[in-house]
Amino acid sequence: MKSFDLVIKQDKEVEDAAEILVDGVIDGRTYRFLFDTGANTTRVRNDDYINHFESYSSKDTYGVFSKMKNEQIIVPKLALGPIEKVDFQMYRYDKDSPAHNIIGMDFLQDHSYYFNFAENNVEVDKQGLEESEFFDLHVGNKEIPNVDVYMEDAKVNAIWDTGAGITVVDSRFVERYPKLFESLNIVQGTDSSGSSTETPMYMMQSVVIGNKLFPKLKVISIDLFSINSKLEKPMDIILGYNCLNKANWLFDFLNKKWAIVKMN
Repeated sequence: MKSFDLVIKQDKEVEDAAEILVDGVIDGRTYRFLFDTGANTTRVRNDDYINHFESYSSKDTYGVFSKMKNEQIIVPKLALGPIEKVDFQMYRYDKDSPAHNIIGMDFLQDHSYYFNFAENNVEVDKQGLEESEFFDLHVGNKEIPNVDVYMEDAKVNAIWDTGAGITVVDSRFVERYPKLFESLNIVQGTDSSGSSTETPMYMMQSVVIGNKLFPKLKVISIDLFSINSKLEKPMDIILGYNCLNKANWLFDFLNKKWAIVKMN
């Protein structure tokens, strides 16, 4: 079985919110990464080893609250479980930054993945799931997976984002459908760049994804206008860990299809 394990780091403030972490290997050296299908690029914090790679260019990447500058480098090999990429182009960022190392879609896009959240394990290119009910996978201009979410009479676009510890809803959507959201409290939200801000938390009513009914979920509300302006297909929802862990999912990025294999 070709697979790798997920390390789940529970949030100290919000129950059922968590970071999904993995151990990747850069040229024989192990680094812990945020496993992030909501990021289109892979990056690592600078250290004595990473620093010796030549920088070819720089690029800004964006969290939901801020942006950060990254330098493009090429590493001899990056491996995650059975997946290996040679002479892989990725990015490094300042060693003093609070941001996460990230495995993004530029590394992940060539395979299918069976996400078994019941056992915190991911099988790569798993066979035997052909009888599942598949849906077309839309990835937009940044290779980030999009799925349809149904809420009462609304069909909305959502990003399936393993890098989000909790589900996020655009504040404009909350304003349009106030009956779907029960106000709870204010919490501290942190994005992939390490930036934090206070955000309102709601209890969102049940939704349907992939013809499966999901229970009520705690969500935070953020203005997603800035991020959406950079996307081919704007989103209303970012499905985070507290939604993803309610099911086992199959995402075939190579053949652009996805399925819910079972509910947990």
